Amino acid sequence: MYLLGSKGEDVLFSCNLTTEKVENYNVVVVMFNNYFNVRTNVIYGRAVFNRLNQIDSDSDDDFITRLYSQVDKCRYVSSSQVDKCRKRLPYMKL
Repeated sequence: MYLLGSKGEDVLFSCNLTTEKVENYNVVVVMFNNYFNVRTNVIYGRAVFNRLNQIDSDSDDDFITRLYSQVDKCRYVSSSQVDKCRKRLPYMKL
């Protein structure tokens, strides 16, 4: 807690934890992880995925890697992720 300084204390006090919870290390760690966790825009991620095209300088492996890294941001069901990527493969440049 000391390493975070006054800004860390501001975050801690803004979460309105009781005194008992503030004294519990695990509760405070979970609270900070939730506070600083990066939120993803699923709709934007899916739009980017659906608009991905293979660039002339991309190898097939590069394009497939970009597809799989982008589909992770879409929060599809895991079996659906593979299907979504496979449907995009016919659009690859040969």
